[in-house]
Amino acid sequence: MPAEIVLMLRAIDYGISFFSGRKARNKEERELQRKFVEAFREALNQTRGYIADRRDNISEVNRAREMQLSASWNKAGLCGRDLEPQGDFYEVYFKKSDFWADPKGWDLSENRELDISLEKAEDEADKYLSK
Repeated sequence: MPAEIVLMLRAIDYGISFFSGRKARNKEERELQRKFVEAFREALNQTRGYIADRRDNISEVNRAREMQLSASWNKAGLCGRDLEPQGDFYEVYFKKSDFWADPKGWDLSENRELDISLEKAEDEADKYLSK
């Protein structure tokens, strides 16, 4: 099966599990949850697409796309904070935003213990939404 189809099916599975995993307590929370899932999925898919384009030599480094990724991850972080102001699950999204704002300037020595992988971002969303 082509990688694009596998990726699309995975995205659909995650979307379904996000919505069915956690029952919102009221209408406002459901709306905040919807906004978070929408922002998170957009950032995740944009990032996967950019990484795939780079891996497959479809595109070179593209600062405009990287800045869009930074903005998308920042939006996911803001939506996460709105959803759970006392929590910290959304911090990984702010760190991903920082990374994409300046990937070459990202200081690995300062952030050695920090995991900003896509898997970590998905795990944090899944942990929160499956409460």
